[in-house]
Amino acid sequence: MTMTRAHTSRRTDDKRRDSERSRRRSSVRTRVGGAALVLWALLSALACSYVFAVWLPTDAARYRDYEASEVCPAHTAARRLEDCRREVTFTVADTVIQGGGRNVRYEATLTGAPYWNRTVSFGDTEPVLERLRPGDQVTATVWRGGIMTVSTQGLRQSTSDEPRDEPQAAAAIGTALGVFAVMALVFGAVQLTRPRDHEPFSLGGYGKPLLITMAVACVAVAAASFLLGIPWWIVPALVVPVVAARAWVLHRNRQASRPTETAHRPERF
Repeated sequence: MTMTRAHTSRRTDDKRRDSERSRRRSSVRTRVGGAALVLWALLSALACSYVFAVWLPTDAARYRDYEASEVCPAHTAARRLEDCRREVTFTVADTVIQGGGRNVRYEATLTGAPYWNRTVSFGDTEPVLERLRPGDQVTATVWRGGIMTVSTQGLRQSTSDEPRDEPQAAAAIGTALGVFAVMALVFGAVQLTRPRDHEPFSLGGYGKPLLITMAVACVAVAAASFLLGIPWWIVPALVVPVVAARAWVLHRNRQASRPTETAHRPERF
């Protein structure tokens, strides 16, 4: 009888030690994940800063310069880099139209000019690219060493290099990076400091609904502001409060459900 009790006691002690080791390993994994989230937060914050401090201002300045540029005087010699717009005749060497799958390519290789010969990309096949054949002559608008537009038969199509007044897309990317940086920093800090009690600061808790809310809000606000001609700053001005409100609702609902969970939890004796 005594041996049986001793054996049972050893088994209980072994289970407790195994359980403690398991909790420690789980805590280590959680802390490693938290450290990774903090690192991702720093990288996302840097990327967000680049979007708003470099990308957006550079694109805006380039678009203003392009809109303000004039046609190059006819009597001046062509140079590789010019701030004026010049109409140049090219010969189509080849075209690539590949619209299926992941590798989407809409390209035309232009040659025959003193400079600027290159392969240019388009966002679609219409209205010019689909008509081009090797050997065709086209007229292209060149600015600052790049081919901005290609025209033939009275039709004109912009290339991917032409400056556009579309800052809302970049603002949506920067906003998403900034929101993710804050989320990752908070989640990572909680997982580092409270590895055994970090819920709901995880993907399965607040993470997934907040990411979905952020993605939907960024796309919806950016698209609406572009179509309505609203300035780009409306994107972060609306998205950030929407995500914050969603986080508050999630937290409030979790707090409200705690008494119910406690009431239904079986008592231990």
